[in-house]
Amino acid sequence: LSYWLRDFLYIPLGGSKKGKLRTYFNLFITMLLGGLWHGASWTFVFWGAYHGFFLAVERLLGDRNPLKRAPVFIQIMITNFIVMIGWAFFRSSSFPAAANVIKGLFTFSGGQHASGFMLSPAFFITTVIAVFALIKFENVFNKKWKFTPGVVIALLILFLASMSLALSQDYSPFLYFQF
Repeated sequence: LSYWLRDFLYIPLGGSKKGKLRTYFNLFITMLLGGLWHGASWTFVFWGAYHGFFLAVERLLGDRNPLKRAPVFIQIMITNFIVMIGWAFFRSSSFPAAANVIKGLFTFSGGQHASGFMLSPAFFITTVIAVFALIKFENVFNKKWKFTPGVVIALLILFLASMSLALSQDYSPFLYFQF
């Protein structure tokens, strides 16, 4: 889809070849239309506009972006945070449902998603641990890692805990089967 959006929307709109203001507009419109492509719901449109806005802001700030001076770990965490907030709208059937998901993330109240997926402190903690593991081993496929038995056991426990949380939730059908 990203290639299609680039080749059939962003580039025909002018891409980044018609000035800075037009580049920001093209990024925003491309993502807005990508959101609309996912479904005729305002939450999808908002999701596209949300991502288009942040792409345009990131391009606008360029090297002046204060995050560029932050440690890579902080950059990754903030980027993931922004993207995950957007996914709350993508997966929700309405704005109140998305607000409930986001509220659950910030309050540890266990806000329930419209699909039945329950947010909880255990889910949050497992996610944070998984993000730390991903950052630590981000180039695992590019390097030959020699895992110690302790690391293997820790990763296995993390995997089993994640699977336990995922399997303890209600069934959520594949998103694109719902259209």
